This record gives sequence, C-alpha cells and structure tokens, in this order.
Amino acid sequence: ISAPTDRRARALLAGAVGLLLGLGLALTVDRLDTRLRERDEVEDAFGLPVLAEIPTISRRARADHALVTELRPDSAAAEAYRSLRSAITLVSQSGRAIDGSMADRGHHITPQVLVVTGAEGGQGKSTTVVNLAAAVAETGRSVLVIDCDFRKPEAHLFLDAKPGSDLATLVTSDFSGYLDQIVRSTSVRGVDLVTSIEPVRNPTAVVSRLPGIIADARGRADVVLIDSSPLLVTSDAVDVLRYADAALVACRVGKTTYGQA
Repeated sequence: ISAPTDRRARALLAGAVGLLLGLGLALTVDRLDTRLRERDEVEDAFGLPVLAEIPTISRRARADHALVTELRPDSAAAEAYRSLRSAITLVSQSGRAIDGSMADRGHHITPQVLVVTGAEGGQGKSTTVVNLAAAVAETGRSVLVIDCDFRKPEAHLFLDAKPGSDLATLVTSDFSGYLDQIVRSTSVRGVDLVTSIEPVRNPTAVVSRLPGIIADARGRADVVLIDSSPLLVTSDAVDVLRYADAALVACRVGKTTYGQA
C-alpha cells in the first residue's frame, strides 16, 4: 500500500487518521477519568438517591465562609438547601428509608440526628451542614450543630459563634453536664453550636464523650446536625456514624471519583 500522490487525497487521509487518533485519545481519557459528573452516575456509584443538587457557590463566598442561606436568601443555592431540607422530610414521610430501602410503615424514620460526611475534604460537607441548619431553623425548629471534624473545624466561621467553651475542653475538664457548658449561640436565630476553634489533638478522647453529648442533644434540639471528618481520611467519622439516625453524603461533582464513592 502506497500513499496517494494527489495533494487533496493526502489531506483527506491525514484528516481521517487524525480524527481516528483524536477519538481514540478521547475514549482513553474518558475511561481513565472516573470522576462523577452526572446525577445518575452519582446514584449508581453511591447506591443512594440524590436528594438535592446544590449549584456552585462562588470562590469568594467560599473563601469568606459566607452563609448563603442567610446572606442571599433569594439565590439559587439558598433555594437548593431548602429543597434539601424538604427532601429529607419527604423521603422520611414516604415510608422509604434514607438508604433507599422500604421501611416498616409502623416505624418512625424521620432522622433527628443527621451526620453529614463525604469521601475526602473539599466535598462541601461543612457548607452543607451550616446552610441546612439555617434552612431548618427558618421553619421554626431548633437546630444544634455539632462540629466533629476534629482536624479542620469550620462551622464556627460560617455561623459567627459567640465566645465560649468548646469540645477541646472536654479532654482536660471534668464536666458534670455535657451541653450546658459547651453550647455556643450563633448569629443565626434558632441555631446553636458545639465546636472546637482549633483542631483537637486527641480526637479519641472527645469521641468517647459523644454518646452522652448526643443523648443530651436529642432532648435539647429538634434537629441535630453533625459535621464529621471525611470518611476516607480518618476513622473519626466511622465512630461518629454509630450515634446518628442517618447519614447525608456530600459529593462534589467533577472531584469525587467512582472508587471514592
């Protein structure tokens, strides 16, 4: 087989070969790139229903730890968090469990204690916790946020928490009561916070106190939202999960991979 001598035929042949190579490269990249991008891909990877899709929040708002539900109540992101609030309630009332399985009709499955986690950092779990808390508080229910991301606590930055004791003091102090001495008020009406201003050096010691803290929290607030550590980064999140009624998994489109899910 010899190359054609005509210039036009050579150009057509080169174009066809280039097109085939480009298609092959695109297919190869697509196979190697396992990042989740579509709703059905996320549901298939996690084996869980997508309850809400939150639009991208600007980089400046993320850097400033802006609480969009409060500062921009008419924005698309704020409405999406309200949709998430409603979706959690509707899923519970429909007789279908959060994991997608059918629940016993006689069993009350609305979660009072909800832990929010993700595969790795940067998934938007902390942003979800604080904005969901503000959205729930809008309905008149009391909310207690417990920041159990011991290595990178951020909830207090969003909620403008008032000064006071925090989770870190549990390690060095002997509390006769759990929450009364470490709950802090926030700038959001109806939302209180239990957190650590700095990373906790001994998370295991705090985790050992969680059963009492969460048991006390159930009697203190209508809804308890727990911001946990990423599941694939530390074992803290696994320890926290056992004390919650349900888990909400945050997934950032274009970052979370199928394997991580």
